[in-house]
Amino acid sequence: MSLTFSMDAALTKTFLDAYGKNNKHGRVWDEVVYISVQLAVLAKTQEQVEKAHITSRMRTMRKEYNFFTDLASISGFGWDPIKQTIIALPSAWIELLVDPGNTLEFGGYM
Repeated sequence: MSLTFSMDAALTKTFLDAYGKNNKHGRVWDEVVYISVQLAVLAKTQEQVEKAHITSRMRTMRKEYNFFTDLASISGFGWDPIKQTIIALPSAWIELLVDPGNTLEFGGYM
């Protein structure tokens, strides 16, 4: 199953609401949060998602967030709020990708 933008929006809003209600203890969410996410996604998209899909998507979103914040913090890179993407001059990409380790990590986003 691939989650859509609508599913991501329902998932994100529900988790943010749950966080505001202190439904997270350390690194663990209350079980009711997953049920709330399932109901929110179902109401918004008429699609059923399982807890495993939710946790997998949260891991992916966390990795993407960390990647983008790391990239945006590098000199020469920024964020375009209209296109909702990282922006940089070609010279900044070239400088970043000179290091083979960076090519593996950032090369797919050029």
